[in-house]
This record gives sequence, structure tokens and C-alpha cells, in this order.
Amino acid sequence: MAGICHLRSYKALHRLDSMHHVLSGVAGLGLGICTQWRDSRACEEEDLNMSWKQTLGIEFTNEVLIVSNTLVVGPHRFEEVEERVHVDLGFKNRRKDTGFWVKVRKAIGAVPVSVRTPDLLLIFGDAASDGKFLEVVKLAFHNMELDYLFEDWESNIAAHNALYTAARGAAEIASVWQGSEWNCLERESCEGSRPENDGEGVTLKEMFERRARWNESCVIGECNW
Repeated sequence: MAGICHLRSYKALHRLDSMHHVLSGVAGLGLGICTQWRDSRACEEEDLNMSWKQTLGIEFTNEVLIVSNTLVVGPHRFEEVEERVHVDLGFKNRRKDTGFWVKVRKAIGAVPVSVRTPDLLLIFGDAASDGKFLEVVKLAFHNMELDYLFEDWESNIAAHNALYTAARGAAEIASVWQGSEWNCLERESCEGSRPENDGEGVTLKEMFERRARWNESCVIGECNW
């Protein structure tokens, strides 16, 4: 990934190396990245018609279990509804705790899903392919009356290799962001309305207030003046 770890887009000023695993996983499944990404205006129009995905993400590694319920449209628009981190439920602890798998099942079932029911499941982590873990996930979803979600995941072969899917998503994001503006995009309705940097009788405070109002109503992303 040399040379792309600092890529930015007008859609999100994240450093690529801090991209959330759920967002890159969604992108890796081919969701949320516009097809006309070299044309920012066309991309914005396309984004308006994209479907939101209420995504339940489960990350299971040797060190930790993380469960999140996130409203996602690709790698740049999301609202994290809930995320719970369990450092005591990493795969390495399974032999130390006789009730380990029961706790894992309960931890998965404890994430609120009644208000925003997930329609996409992503499973990540270097221990996520463990057979016992997947049995526990399936049981947890059965208890939550979300059997269909696990069944959809089982039938989606691309989702099974979570590390590959997330890496592919990060690569897709990098490719798209290399070809689009990184800073900001002015809305067409605001063309020519950018406030001047200075003016007679304008104080520094007033100047920054004008810029803030314009940024709020006229900008996609964040314009750095």
C-alpha cells in the first residue's frame, strides 16, 4: 500500500490506513462506490440513488471481539448506531474460560437491532473462520430471529474471506480517490457565491463566520482556505 496511505477525498478526509473495517468491507463487496467516479458531479447524482445498508459487523480476532450495527452507504457515508468492544472475548481466551462461547453468543445478541434491523452481515478477523465461532454466530442470530441474515452471509462466497474483502475494498477506495478531488466540491447552486477572504470593514471574526456559513450550505466535503 506504499504511496496511498495518505489519500483523501472531498467525501471524507480519513487517512486510508484508519479506514473502518466495516466500511472497507462494504466497498469490497462492490457496494457504495459510484461507477462514474472521475466525474464528481455525476458521482454525487449517483450517490443520491444508492441504497443504505444497515450493516451488522462482527470482528473476531485472537485479541478481541467487536460487534457493531452501522448504517452504511459505502466508504464515505455512515452512522454508527452501536459498537461494543470485548477485549476479554478474543480467541486466545477460549481455553481460559469455560463459559467463553456462551459469552460470545450473548455479546453478539446484546447489540441493539430492534430499531434498525440489519440487512447485511459482515464477519471479519483472523479467527472469524473458526468452525465453533461460526456455530455460535448462527445460534446467536437464530435467537435474535435473524436467521435470514446468517443464511445470506453463508450464500455469499465473496463475504467469507473477510480479510481479502476488506483489503479489496481499501484498494477500490484508493483507486477512486486518486481520480477525484480530495478537498471539497462546491454545489452548483452556490457557484460564484464564495465569500471574499477580506473586505473593507470586515473583522477577522466576521470573515471566518462568513466562511463557516458558506461551507455549511454550499460545500460537499471541507474546503480549506
